[in-house]
Amino acid sequence: MRNVESKLKRCKSCFYIKTLFETNTILEVQIASSIYSRVLMLYNEFKQIMEGSEELSLAIEERVHLSRVAQGLEKADLVLKEGLVANVHTGEIIPASVSISGGRIAAVIPSGAKEVRTKEVMSAKGYLLVPGYIEPHSHPWVVYNPFSLGRWSLPRGTTAHITDNLPFFQHGGPDAFLYLAKELKKAYPRYYWAARAVPQSWLLEENTLFSTKNITTLLAQQEVIAVAEITRWGELLEAVPSLMDKISFAAGQGKRIDGHTSGCKNSALNALVALGVSSCHEPISVEETLERLRLGMWVMLRNSSLRPDLFAILAKLVEARVSLDRVMMTTDAAEPVFLYRNGFTDGLLRVASQAGVNFLSALRMVTLAPAMYYGLEDDIGSITPGRFADILFLENSESFQPQGVMVEGKLEAWDNSLLNSGNGPAKMKNISEENLHLSSTFQFPSCLESLAALAPQKGKVPLIKLISSGITELDYLEWDGNSLPAEVQYCCLLGRRGEYLKSCFIHGFASGLQGLACSFTTSMGVLLIGDSLEAMLRAAARLFKLQGGIILWEGDSCLYQLPLELAGMMSTLELDEVAGRLKTLYILAQQRGFKYNDLLLCLLFLSCDFLPSVRITPLGVLDVKKRKIIS
Repeated sequence: MRNVESKLKRCKSCFYIKTLFETNTILEVQIASSIYSRVLMLYNEFKQIMEGSEELSLAIEERVHLSRVAQGLEKADLVLKEGLVANVHTGEIIPASVSISGGRIAAVIPSGAKEVRTKEVMSAKGYLLVPGYIEPHSHPWVVYNPFSLGRWSLPRGTTAHITDNLPFFQHGGPDAFLYLAKELKKAYPRYYWAARAVPQSWLLEENTLFSTKNITTLLAQQEVIAVAEITRWGELLEAVPSLMDKISFAAGQGKRIDGHTSGCKNSALNALVALGVSSCHEPISVEETLERLRLGMWVMLRNSSLRPDLFAILAKLVEARVSLDRVMMTTDAAEPVFLYRNGFTDGLLRVASQAGVNFLSALRMVTLAPAMYYGLEDDIGSITPGRFADILFLENSESFQPQGVMVEGKLEAWDNSLLNSGNGPAKMKNISEENLHLSSTFQFPSCLESLAALAPQKGKVPLIKLISSGITELDYLEWDGNSLPAEVQYCCLLGRRGEYLKSCFIHGFASGLQGLACSFTTSMGVLLIGDSLEAMLRAAARLFKLQGGIILWEGDSCLYQLPLELAGMMSTLELDEVAGRLKTLYILAQQRGFKYNDLLLCLLFLSCDFLPSVRITPLGVLDVKKRKIIS
């Protein structure tokens, strides 16, 4: 833990004040709520330091043991011999042996030097040993779930995920999310979490769920290492007090504040950096990338299904000969079919190689760079003493998918197959049903008993014009209550228990589609689209019966259904099975007129509050630029 002594000094007096408040021994104390919240934050820091003191002593004992192994005074558990070790600190590849004890690296010994004593030897001859890959911006809920994503990505070399908590927190609150984080760590120890400070869609009761108390409770946990991307960067510039309290607490904990600075530049971008925003995964050009790097930000370049920008930006950065030390790579919520075709972090390395980045520089972007950014470099990111023995066996520097994957000194995968068949998606389902209650949030609402409820009122109605999978334009339709114009369909968003029902029109989605119902949305509500109110209603009825999913209805029959049993957002199927099911959905949608590259994320983001220029949210139709509900 960083700066323990200074934190204790900061917390000491505040702990006394907080104790007095809670025991009511001070009469008629008047204090501003903002001051009290800061006192509470420092008090929580004090508690965390005290509770973590035992762990600190254990860490010291562990390091003493590793030191003794390195000196030959105690035996290593395992030595990897005769391999080539990629050093991401110096950019070298060195013949060396790696000694491992207690799941961590004790020594890296150059070929020819005296080796340490060991209980077991494993030959690494013919293999290039590299650190486990790190995905710095993962969303483990894009129809796949954390367990299925972990099972699929681990044999491909990704041993660590820094991942977003949104649907787990939004449905279960702090306790359910933290329970999941602890359970998941038993199967995949390198799942680190970033906590959302604000939601991604305007919600009815967001101030309660995303309160300062709830968010700082999460940020005080060791499993949570950052504030997740803040999509409402305008509220940061306005210094909204509750948001300032959250990022102030995070900064006091030494935790990163991830940005989502799409469209931000010049003075506004400078202002965000001054507030502590330290990274961005949103640059879509080399100019935007350089602007962020020049201001001292870290940049995560994407190769995702919605924004495959990685190749073009990297190629220009290589041409410009700028430093890549603060550049990382991410798949950023890529949908399952894209991942199945392109790979995970191994796929990012292939794209980087094609863009002209040399092997060790590319490797650094998915190992040491994210480890340094998140303050994890003492544990992961390199093959050096003290770090976890998360080691990949590559056949050469041009083969980015490993032959073998070692986690904490144990082989977990070989030849693209897991050696341990346990901890599958069924585990996620069991955890959900027993403790998270992610599958019990849907109740068929009474407002759907009438077809008329789905149609907008006559008059001037907002029209969402779809420009691409992620971009829209605002228009209006003079609605007479009769037939729909060409390319225009009904669009509704309703709450899982009928808490709200908002309607508008959408243009350019899929003109041949009669009825679609989807619970995979950033608002966590149910999205309905189609040119037939009856088909939309039937699709909705099927979705509520399944407790979440994606449904296509045509005529008298269900054309397609994908149950999303976990929070209405995730399937219990393995990732490759989900990809196969989604391929069918995409074909059906294309046959009915959908012409863009990413149907799944298009559905996800139609109810968000941060992409231009118009969205449908639980509060109504939102003009994103004006931050105003227009209907």
